[in-house]
Amino acid sequence: MNRKMWFVALALLCVQNALAIETPEGWQSGTGAESGETRYIPKDANERGVILIISGLHTNEENLPLTQYLEDMADKAIYDNPPGMGIAVLQRDKAKQNGDRAELSFKMTMLGAPVRFYVTAYPVGKNQMRFIEFFIEDDTDLIQRYQGIANKMIEEQYVIDHAHKK
Repeated sequence: MNRKMWFVALALLCVQNALAIETPEGWQSGTGAESGETRYIPKDANERGVILIISGLHTNEENLPLTQYLEDMADKAIYDNPPGMGIAVLQRDKAKQNGDRAELSFKMTMLGAPVRFYVTAYPVGKNQMRFIEFFIEDDTDLIQRYQGIANKMIEEQYVIDHAHKK
């Protein structure tokens, strides 16, 4: 019986890690560099910098408060880049709690171009966290065109991750 419960728990974890939103019309998706990661890029963005990344599940081993965990993960995402990326943080807001989510934004240069970086994190089960990162060139037209879609994608993933709680 114990063994059966272990397999059920493992299967549920694998399913939870694999659940992802449907790719919006006009976007393409693919797997990312990390396990369970999915990347979404608008097909018509050409070489412009627009990408939304939904992480696999991460474990909050130290049981940090959500905003602190998000700050730590954002530091890792920003500062663990290979040399030559030319990253300079121009503006960084503090992580803010919004219900059971934490949100953080940056304005920075990457490879000489100004970009905006938004991160949303929320718990998914005990000590499990989901991160959603949205990078976009700091261009008014791009932001007007894609920010709303990105917000809907974040909300859809949140709903999928919390459907089992209802």
